[in-house]
Amino acid sequence: MMEIRCILFKFGSGFFRLTTAIFFELVCSTKKLLMRKPLFALGFCIFFHFSIAQDLLSQNKAERLYKSGIDLLNRNEYGAARQVFEVFLDRSSQEELRRVDAEYYRALCGLALYHADGEKLIGDFIGTNALNPHAGRANFDLGNFYYSEKNYSKATSHFGKVDFSSLSSAQQNSGRFRWAYSMFSLKNLKEALDQFNFIKAQGGPYGPAASYYAGFIEYNQSDFALALTDLTRAEQNPAYSRIVPYLITSVFYRQKSYAELLKYTATLKDIDGLSNRNEIALLSAEAHFKKENFKNALTGYQMYLADKSNADRGVLSRAEDLK
Repeated sequence: MMEIRCILFKFGSGFFRLTTAIFFELVCSTKKLLMRKPLFALGFCIFFHFSIAQDLLSQNKAERLYKSGIDLLNRNEYGAARQVFEVFLDRSSQEELRRVDAEYYRALCGLALYHADGEKLIGDFIGTNALNPHAGRANFDLGNFYYSEKNYSKATSHFGKVDFSSLSSAQQNSGRFRWAYSMFSLKNLKEALDQFNFIKAQGGPYGPAASYYAGFIEYNQSDFALALTDLTRAEQNPAYSRIVPYLITSVFYRQKSYAELLKYTATLKDIDGLSNRNEIALLSAEAHFKKENFKNALTGYQMYLADKSNADRGVLSRAEDLK
């Protein structure tokens, strides 16, 4: 027994001491067998050492590959990340717990790079791993992909399958806005309005845009009180300050709030680049007419006709230039 111990401790390193200690417990429990067959015991010990070493080396390599892939993905280096995840999947065992994660990340990289198989890979992942938490995120990724392609029908379908509560606040806002806009583009206005209202309540960078589209839908649904609230909120944002005034003016006109209309349009005279300025002037003239301010109405109609004539001449001139 002492001879066997001497042989074992000659291996020396901390790793071998650890595994030898494990084996020594086996030796103690099978003392008689080892005393009879010392050479067999020694051979088994060496095999035991190298088997564990090989497994640990394999695990360490898989660990390094996986971490490297995640690091590359976090730096948006999708091409390199995809290659690393493919090597990981090729070399890791089927029992490796991170295989499903790696399959998702590989598909995500392919989608981000517009690889020919990217769409299929992530679609296959959803079909195969429907209950996996990554499946919801994969639908979010596909929704964004189709949104960027202006394929609003498919974008709507995939956004509708997303568990938004599992996403970050920024992802929820962007995803819900794109989902809402996709439905808006498909003229699914009721569903779109529900999402725009949700986004408004959350605030954030998509709040002004959500207010604008919500106001536009409400205006077309003749819900003028809500439309005025949302459009006025959107007007505070520079991106919509030149677009919204025509709709607000139209709301006042549809509500027959002629005094409010004239008071509002008086504030628009010095705004450069105002959209639909000519139509705003016409509605102002109409408001004067309704209030029997015929002189002001006539002035407004003349300005409208003059501006329209100039605009028409500009169109004709551009048409002539194209001949």
